[in-house]
Formats: sequence, structure tokens, C-alpha cells
Amino acid sequence: MTSFELMKDAKETRKAFGRHAIWPYLVFLFLTAAVNAIAVGLLPLADIARGVEVTLSPTQNIFKVLYTIFNAVFVPLMLFGVYRVYLVFARMQRPAFSVLFDGFFNFIRVWILFFLKTMMIGIGLMVFIIPGIFFFYSTAMTNFIFSDDEDMQPWTAISKSFRLMNGNRFRLFKLQLSFIGWFLLVVATLGLALIYVGPYYMTALAKFYDEIKREEEKRLTVKG
Repeated sequence: MTSFELMKDAKETRKAFGRHAIWPYLVFLFLTAAVNAIAVGLLPLADIARGVEVTLSPTQNIFKVLYTIFNAVFVPLMLFGVYRVYLVFARMQRPAFSVLFDGFFNFIRVWILFFLKTMMIGIGLMVFIIPGIFFFYSTAMTNFIFSDDEDMQPWTAISKSFRLMNGNRFRLFKLQLSFIGWFLLVVATLGLALIYVGPYYMTALAKFYDEIKREEEKRLTVKG
């Protein structure tokens, strides 16, 4: 399918499930926004980001530790749940509410997967921008792959993503480019449009994964 066909298919899927296709992303946004709002109120984040030496109270120090743990652990686990939820929607099934928290039930592997992926992209960006972009697109399907088989080792999921994305990196870029208008709408509405755009984009991404997965399985069948 072309990018626009994937978008159309994703939109029809989102409409088919109505508000049920929105709540998982809404829960994710609410939890992350709430914690960040508290952090803005309690911590001098701007000074910390600039490297300015600040003296924090005991309460602020405790919250700083909790805030760091939240972003380093909680967000990646929740994000994995978001990927899994929209993969289920893309396959025309309605996921249970608990699916959003599936990452917490396989905490170690999900976090290692996130860590390896982030390290690869980060090192690639530090060495030169192009390797970082290459690793970003090469590992883009890891959460979907791991959602399909949680017994898989994290590095195996990354390797499989590399294989699936071989020849498909530019296709994913074109799909993302097709959403540029929607991403600009998110910026224009100060993030409010994410309530609609987030589920729409995640469903399209999941359908993209299923399509290239089918193509890979077909190639392997022909070779066999």
C-alpha cells in the first residue's frame, strides 16, 4: 500500500473503534503531562538544563530522583504498551485496558530493548547525524516485533527490525512525511491535537509494520 492508502486504512480503523481508539493514548498523555507539570512546578528545570548550579531542598531532591526514574523507566514501559495497543487495533481487535501496561509485566526485556535502541541512535547521532538517522529507521519496528513475541531476546528483535526495514526505510519516511500537516496541527494547537493525531499515526505505523512483515514472510516462503 502507498502512504496515503495506509493513512486511509488507519483512519477507517480509528473510526471503527471510535472513542476506544483514543483512550489509550489519552491515558499515556495524561500521565506523562501530569508528572511533567508537577516537575515544572517543583523543580527549576530550565536552570538544571542549562547546567546552572542550583540548591535544591530535600523535597526537591527526592522529586528529582523520582522524576528521573519516571522518564528513564516508566515512560519507556508505557510507550511499549502504546505500541502494543495500536498493533491490536490495527488488526481490527479491541485490546483490553491492561494491554497498555504490558511493558511492566516484562520489565527487564522491554527496558533493555529501549536502552539498546536508544544507545544505538544516540551513538550514531554523536558520531555523525546520518548514522543516527539510519539507526532510528532501522530500529523503528522493534516494539511491534517484540509485541508479537515477548519470548524473543531484545537484540534479536532489533536484528529482525533491521532485516524488516531493509529497503523500507524510505517508505517509512514517506509515511511520516504524509503526516506533516497533522504534526503541524499538533504544534499549532500546543499539543491538544495529539488526542486525535497520536492514535491515527500509531495505527498507521502498526499497519505499516504488518504490511512489511507480510512481505517478508512472502519472500521467505518463495525462497523456501
